[in-house]
Amino acid sequence: MVILFRHNDTRRGIGVASEAWRTVSAWREIAPCRQLCNNSGTLANGPRRCRLKAVSISEQRDESLLYQKERAALAASFRWAARLNLHEGVANHFSLAVGDGTRFLLNPNQRHFSRIRASDLLLLDVDDTGVMERDDAPDPTAWGLHGSVHRHCPRARCIMHAHPIYSTVLASLSDSTLPPIDQNTATFFNRHVIDNSYGGLAFSEEGQRCAELLS
Repeated sequence: MVILFRHNDTRRGIGVASEAWRTVSAWREIAPCRQLCNNSGTLANGPRRCRLKAVSISEQRDESLLYQKERAALAASFRWAARLNLHEGVANHFSLAVGDGTRFLLNPNQRHFSRIRASDLLLLDVDDTGVMERDDAPDPTAWGLHGSVHRHCPRARCIMHAHPIYSTVLASLSDSTLPPIDQNTATFFNRHVIDNSYGGLAFSEEGQRCAELLS
């Protein structure tokens, strides 16, 4: 697990978890299936074999049929994060790389964590320069951060950007280091990065800077 805390920024604490997929998978079993399913009311098992192809605007509706298993798991993580109060309404974003890692799922713009469904998730390509021109364009900071990390750090399959209380407090201190003084803090020893140079909202340039810290 790799965690990036932003220093001197009381609103931000970024968690990038390359191993979080196991946790997300566990959440899928806990969250109510009916809230995470497709229109038939049953939890989809996902495609057995999928061929990746370029998807035009007119085909975006069909994208919700791709990667059903991954969609259900990621949607469950949003619902569970909301239940644990690890959210800020429609702010913050989670993403999950699929296939060979050049595409990833991301929550849509202005959708509350507690209302996200598997079919709502956007399927984006890390090299698509026209993402922000889509009818369902993501939040620009979400694209700037998550797109950059997935593009430059393919090992980070699951990225969870949230502002939980403890990491936000830690990021607000003059010294944001996390010494391994007990079994809980030892879990993160040499597995997190402290960012002491907050550069503003995570548009493309700031997102790339954050990605470089993790590469």
